[in-house]
Amino acid sequence: MYKAFYNLKGEPFGKSLQTSELFQSTQTKEALSRLDYMKNAKGLMLFTGHAGTGKTTCLKIFIDTLNPSHYKPIYLPLASVNVIEFYRQLNYALGGDFIHRKADLFISIHSLITDLAQNSNITPIIIFDEAHFLISDNFHELQMLLNFDFDSYDPALFILCGQPVLKDKLSRPAFNSIEQRIVLKFELAPLSELQTKDYILHHLKLKGRKDPLFKDNAFLAIHKISNGVKRIINNLSLKALMFGVIKKASTIDEEIVYQASKEL
Repeated sequence: MYKAFYNLKGEPFGKSLQTSELFQSTQTKEALSRLDYMKNAKGLMLFTGHAGTGKTTCLKIFIDTLNPSHYKPIYLPLASVNVIEFYRQLNYALGGDFIHRKADLFISIHSLITDLAQNSNITPIIIFDEAHFLISDNFHELQMLLNFDFDSYDPALFILCGQPVLKDKLSRPAFNSIEQRIVLKFELAPLSELQTKDYILHHLKLKGRKDPLFKDNAFLAIHKISNGVKRIINNLSLKALMFGVIKKASTIDEEIVYQASKEL
């Protein structure tokens, strides 16, 4: 109903947008530049950010830029598993057979990664999303997985992606060894006040709305409530549009935004 009322051609704050349509803030561009560097440097990268800031979106954009002839992206979002399942999901994603024993799984994973790198000239890019949920044992296993040919080279890029607590966790003495292996750390910051406005305008324009719809005080209210977190911006902006329809408001002001925020 709100789409017709506000002359929108689709859902401006949904998940169905193509990666080429997504708003790229300065922070997003910085993250992509780091990821682009690491695809050649390889090794271990730590990519953190608060929930809803757009880490997974950055990874989606990055994966879409990869040449499949040279890179094999592997995205593993299921982090809260035991050691055997940790190995099995990685082995399966690499194309390995079902294996029972941990030692055999380790050998299979190393062989599959080495074969891709040396025989096919393909760099595996292995992404562990929500990595702050990884149990301690799996961090120790990952440390061993990173050791190729007496630790003489890095055939793959491993990305640990998660909330900032992940960085704090890896700073503990128990994880010194794996923390020292991290080649690059990057934390994705929320949007600024101006970027929040640009973000909303960008999404509205994608769906055909060029005339002003949100007042400046509405943009400010959205930023204050969301703290620049994209997921909250999306939900709040959508709720505000729905409240605007109920009030038959031609534009969205801060009062509508604050009313909408009560239903988040």
